[in-house]
Amino acid sequence: MKKDKMDIFQIVKAVIDEMDAAYLRRDGAPYDEYDLESYEIAKRIDESSGVDEIEAAIENVWLQYFGNYSRLKDYRVYAEKIYRSIKNE
Repeated sequence: MKKDKMDIFQIVKAVIDEMDAAYLRRDGAPYDEYDLESYEIAKRIDESSGVDEIEAAIENVWLQYFGNYSRLKDYRVYAEKIYRSIKNE
């Protein structure tokens, strides 16, 4: 089944919320804390995106919104989760 942008947004949001690279959710931020970042990532990818492209989208959006403030330096594992979810693997 083809995924639309809303499906991809929901997948990205779930993974980005889990990632919580700025520890905002852990520290009590609201459920929608990373929605803007998740939306921006979802805009940059689609069903044909590979892991490298998804990883670059995550990293670029994160740097755009948070600069170097991140507990992570490698977003690959999260890109792989998004990829697998989009592909239903």
